[in-house]
Amino acid sequence: MKKTICLFLVVAVAGIVLTIWHLRKDVSVSPETPSLNMDLSLQGVTLRQGSKGRLLWTLNATSADYRKDQGVVFVTDPEILYFQEEESTPVYVEGDHGRIDQKNDQADIWSHVLVRYQGSVLTTQSLHYNGTSSLLLCNKDVEIRRKDMVLTSQRATLELATKRVQAHGQVKAVLMADSPLPSP
Repeated sequence: MKKTICLFLVVAVAGIVLTIWHLRKDVSVSPETPSLNMDLSLQGVTLRQGSKGRLLWTLNATSADYRKDQGVVFVTDPEILYFQEEESTPVYVEGDHGRIDQKNDQADIWSHVLVRYQGSVLTTQSLHYNGTSSLLLCNKDVEIRRKDMVLTSQRATLELATKRVQAHGQVKAVLMADSPLPSP
């Protein structure tokens, strides 16, 4: 009789443990579940900013979370084209994450940032866009590659109107004859 009661208790406890494990597994949050700390979440997003009838920039992202309290949009895998003049080639920017503040015409892109302009490829870990001054401020570990040069620095500023770059902090440049431009 004691063996039967013990066997029954073991089976009952095992059943309870399996039931709890199964219920917890079903309730757990999957990695695809978006953050709940936003007012609106979208997939496959395009944002555009213009002024005086002219397109300033366009952004495509795989996802976006709008936070009304901050007035900003957080994006994943942003790709941005900055336009200065209609006949000029736009500046292309991509990164892993971004924060867009359309009201103040500002943006931050971080993690694996890549910028393409006039035959150059710039990489950095952090970039800030200031629409008022039309500047891209690259704030961490900057590398600029061209067909004939590789430049590294701690920081750099790219003027969107002129495509002029100013490098700051431990600037090193290597000039090369006819080296191929690496593909990102």
